[in-house]
Amino acid sequence: MGSVQALLSTKPPKHTEREPNTSMKLYKLGFQSLLLGEHCYLDSTDECYFADVYECCQRQGLKSIIRQLKHRFQPAIAYLARELATTIPLEWRRDFTFVPMPPSSGAIDGIRLLVKQLGVTDVRSLLQHRTKTPTSSGGWRLSPRQRSALLVVDELIARPCPKAIVVVDDVLATGSHFRGAKVVLQQRWPGIRIIGLFLTRACSRHRRRCYRQMRVRNTPAKWGVVPCDQVVLGLHGRLDEAEPRLRAARADP
Repeated sequence: MGSVQALLSTKPPKHTEREPNTSMKLYKLGFQSLLLGEHCYLDSTDECYFADVYECCQRQGLKSIIRQLKHRFQPAIAYLARELATTIPLEWRRDFTFVPMPPSSGAIDGIRLLVKQLGVTDVRSLLQHRTKTPTSSGGWRLSPRQRSALLVVDELIARPCPKAIVVVDDVLATGSHFRGAKVVLQQRWPGIRIIGLFLTRACSRHRRRCYRQMRVRNTPAKWGVVPCDQVVLGLHGRLDEAEPRLRAARADP
């Protein structure tokens, strides 16, 4: 029986193309990406894992099949569920509660169908939207605090108390959805471990030049252009020094 650490890698994939019969692997979101501002609402207190990139200049990623998932295309759902299930540690599968991120429309979406096919012990749609909301893909962007105000825990299925919660979503972008969900869940169960499990993450390297602008306060240039494939520890100091500035830069207005 392998440990969680043995099953979770921390380095990005080295291959440039996915072989059809190759199983997914989980990659822990590292602090380098947080310092680069790729997921601007996350910090080192967030425990997030992803299986692949949505799209990237280095390779295609899973953009095409994620679009099929969003349209509830059954072969895509079955394939992604089968692949993702092979990455889930035994402890998570046996003891943790898996919660699909609720869709903005309120209708049953591909993620909820996918989570039900993972073969885990406890699947519950604990999070519900108070009302229908526009989709982020339509340009409607909210902060985590605003998103948490739109979410509520379904008390009808809140018992038994979860030991830990794995929030499952298709794409990790700014991290606003996850942080909003985390706030609501930890208000209901203070101190509970919340894990973000994402099929893909949005990578800034989908542009040819592989550059991204990141807002850095207390520097001569308010906006700095940072190569996304560089570790910026030398530029912005150690994590414990840079993170307070990043938190202040992405704080809710």
